[in-house]
Amino acid sequence: RQAFGNEKLPVYFVQLPGSGAGEGWPYLREQQRLAADLPHTGMVVTVDLDGAGIHPPNKIDVGERLARWALAKNSGRSVPFSGPMFERQEVQDDKIILHFSHAESGLMVADKDGLAEPRETPQSELAYFEVTDPSGKWQPAKAKIDGKKVVVTSDQVASPIAVRYAYAVNPENCNLYNRDGLPSSPFCSRPELLSYDPKLP
Repeated sequence: RQAFGNEKLPVYFVQLPGSGAGEGWPYLREQQRLAADLPHTGMVVTVDLDGAGIHPPNKIDVGERLARWALAKNSGRSVPFSGPMFERQEVQDDKIILHFSHAESGLMVADKDGLAEPRETPQSELAYFEVTDPSGKWQPAKAKIDGKKVVVTSDQVASPIAVRYAYAVNPENCNLYNRDGLPSSPFCSRPELLSYDPKLP
């Protein structure tokens, strides 16, 4: 933007895929999510797409998701352009209630196979949710959709303070989507609790 002399230049980028290359990838995905809050910036989530390696072969979905941002933000088209993005949390005793932006259509558990559209799988449980308490130890959690919110609990954590989703090098079968068929980004509800070793790849 500085080089082009345009502070409002649209920048749309692709989050790291689910086929991670190193232990530092979950943290890097979280930093990308936070960077998407910058004005005139958009992020395409790809952790739900099939394929191995750091350059998975499915570029069709990536291109279509990028195009949605451009159509919605630069061409005035009324098209869904983002999956659910974590907005805020409510801590209520032993549970945490998560609120999302881009969830106006509602939330769903879904599975995406190859180039097919995500298919709702209401019999499946949400995957890859974890909670932590002041000890800092993350434990697996159960998550249930409640309209446009997600309620998270864990039998192992009586007083949770934060939630994270799909925080793994290879978070296979991430399955939280909005009803527009777009996936949720991995996230941590309190990013300051995450640690990163710069020596990691």
